[in-house]
Amino acid sequence: MTQVRRLFGLATYGVLTLIALQPSVGVAASGAQGFVYSGRLLNSAGTAPMSGVVDFTFGIYSPTGCLLYEESQSGIDLSATSGLVSLVIGSGVAPSMDAVKRTANDPEKTMSQVFSNSAPLIVTEHGSNPGCIYAPAPGDVRKLQIIVTPLATGVSETLSPDLAIGTTPSAIVAETLQGLIPSSFVQTGSPASLTQANIEKLVSNVDLSTLDLHNHDARYAVLNSTPAFSQVTVSGAPTNSTDVSTKGYADTSLGGKALDDLSGLSAGESLQWDGTKWVTYTPGTGNGSVTGVSGTAPVSVVNGTTTPVISISQANGTTDGYLSTGDWSAFNAKTDKVGTPTNGNIAVWNGSGQLIDGPAPSTFAAAAHNQAWSTIDDTPTDLAGYGITDALVQNAGGTPSMQSGADASKPAGGWTAGRLYFATDTNKIYTDTGAAWSVIAQSGGGTVTSVTADAPLSSTGGA
Repeated sequence: MTQVRRLFGLATYGVLTLIALQPSVGVAASGAQGFVYSGRLLNSAGTAPMSGVVDFTFGIYSPTGCLLYEESQSGIDLSATSGLVSLVIGSGVAPSMDAVKRTANDPEKTMSQVFSNSAPLIVTEHGSNPGCIYAPAPGDVRKLQIIVTPLATGVSETLSPDLAIGTTPSAIVAETLQGLIPSSFVQTGSPASLTQANIEKLVSNVDLSTLDLHNHDARYAVLNSTPAFSQVTVSGAPTNSTDVSTKGYADTSLGGKALDDLSGLSAGESLQWDGTKWVTYTPGTGNGSVTGVSGTAPVSVVNGTTTPVISISQANGTTDGYLSTGDWSAFNAKTDKVGTPTNGNIAVWNGSGQLIDGPAPSTFAAAAHNQAWSTIDDTPTDLAGYGITDALVQNAGGTPSMQSGADASKPAGGWTAGRLYFATDTNKIYTDTGAAWSVIAQSGGGTVTSVTADAPLSSTGGA
């Protein structure tokens, strides 16, 4: 057991022992990963062990001072152990249950990452840990920093110097790796050409989808190359439809149908199906021409062999044409030519199946009074325009309108002077002065209020 003496605080003396690095069995999900730290804390004189309750903070650092892991273990009672401690350092990462030991400064790396020297480790900022990038070299050791805080004083002390975390001799040479013996792995150097460099040269893509065989180009054909499979040799003639054939080979069928002998196929010839097999034939040449055109009535053709002219004749009572004879006769029986009409006349029905040319006055005079004025474009502006000449309804002027109704329903006055309004309930006649309505007549008897007389008449009691 290696003892390391160091000053601890003002009144204690520590004897600390680092046992070994011991990886846990299994993975992080099944158990904690870590190692055992053992030691003894004595008083400053080295004559008596420490007692009381203390808290430990363990930090694992790189040789360059990068904090890779930190955990705390609280409430360690030294009274019953004579100052001896034996603690497991290390834990899984969340959500592992033992991850609660990690402090706020811990960068959340697995224990395998903390002790691995195979790849750079990026530590991000956590708590007071500023973070770093640690690129380990082969053989790099880690340093263990220990901080002890007695519960009685609450004052933390960092033990110095830090402890180097190495390996035990038995851990340098292992019989298995995660339970696998050496024969379970491909070992470089046996044979001598099996080296890491040669393996990396053979496998050029990460996903192993292709092999880099450029040192053996003469032995392989590359897919999708130009020319493709130029060095492939096929021996023997294929006998099945799925057999490989050379570019100069042709079987005896086309689309599953039998082929005739093609040995005599010459330029310009083609294949055609004769009902049982494909045979060769020579297609005709030229664009072709029309040699004859004919038609049935009512279509007629002139010069049908050279420059045909196609036409349809007019229909009549005996010959079909644009219309059939029956349609032409039916249509012709319903109409007649009006001829050139006389100026002022219109086409009228003669009562016996024909339209004739007739004068408008004699045709419409009897029915003119039934004409709907809504169908006339212009409306007359006075009575004379409607043909009314009776003096009883003529307006000589000065009375623009007349209206009757209840007295209370008369329109507002003061619009147009001369208007008349007849109040049917009060028997009054109003005229519009241009400013207001004025009563000009009223029916019914009145009451005499005064009587006067001129000479030679006299009146008494006239009041």
